Amino acid sequence: MSHSASLASGISSLQTRVASASSRTQRCVEPSPRCRPVAAAMGLHTEGRSSAVGVRGSAMGPRAFQKVTKSASRIGRKTAQVTCAIADQAPAVEMSELPDEGFEAFKAKAATSNLIPLFERIFSDQLTPVVAYGCLVKEDDREAPSFLLESVVNGDQSGRYTYLGARPSVEMVAQGNKVTVLDHVKGDRQVTTEEDPMIKLEDMSKAWKPYKCPELPETFCGGWVGYAGYDTVRYVYSSKLPNEKAAEDDRGLADIHFGLYKDVVVFDNVTKIAYVVHWVELDDDATLESTYVAGCKHLRTLSKRMQDTVVVPPLPAGKVNLDLSKRPALGKSNTTKEKFMEMLAQAKEYILAG
Repeated sequence: MSHSASLASGISSLQTRVASASSRTQRCVEPSPRCRPVAAAMGLHTEGRSSAVGVRGSAMGPRAFQKVTKSASRIGRKTAQVTCAIADQAPAVEMSELPDEGFEAFKAKAATSNLIPLFERIFSDQLTPVVAYGCLVKEDDREAPSFLLESVVNGDQSGRYTYLGARPSVEMVAQGNKVTVLDHVKGDRQVTTEEDPMIKLEDMSKAWKPYKCPELPETFCGGWVGYAGYDTVRYVYSSKLPNEKAAEDDRGLADIHFGLYKDVVVFDNVTKIAYVVHWVELDDDATLESTYVAGCKHLRTLSKRMQDTVVVPPLPAGKVNLDLSKRPALGKSNTTKEKFMEMLAQAKEYILAG
């Protein structure tokens, strides 16, 4: 096949993928109801009935790929930039020449919102979530807060989206009623006593007015990610299950630990597009223009870190020395059936007694 025929075939395939993604219905969210300790991740995402403030939209807008031919001509690269956009802004943004219309669009959104997403779309055919995570989190920094979340449908099918993030701007850690808030941007640390630390998360999010972006995927795109432990039920039923009567904590684990991730990468496993998202929070002490320029530079650095590191170092081969077609052998119980039934009956009595 000639070079021109191969390129034409690649462009046709790309346009088919873009057309499919562009046909999705664009939707937006409303502020969400109060969350409870059962929440594990919440933030700038898609469904209005989910557990925190949210932003969503279709995966691609109708003008998202105005330069399809130009992008397709770089098909031989490990990753190809599709676009750098703010909301409905499609053309690529170079840091050396920020387009006036880009800032004007940002300024229009700032009139009604104080949290605005800047994002790039990149092809993820050869950029896996594991490789991207390795690019964002250095080997000597693996204990720092970060996450990689896969989605599964019906327990045995890979879901459409994969999410990853690192370097939260804020962390909230609760042990009992002691709450510690670490602001990594301001270098600030606050320790307070809260009756229900989960309400603290809500209070910290109340001032947000996120822009409802129609071009981001209809899924989680940034916000609070973390865990709420089993004992957080004590915050809800403090009269019946006070912290003072809890078993001694011999491991020093936090009851709640959430990080606010304003830098998130969302992999769409259907369209093979990765969304690199950076949320810009407006600051009264900075001008809109300087905030926009700083946000674009931050986004470009974040995206470049993944694309420049994608080929080095290569991942070592992993081996699985297990027969995955067979169920694992049943373990030996450490109690008898009679003792187990007795424990179960006692647990039911505890539940009835509150």
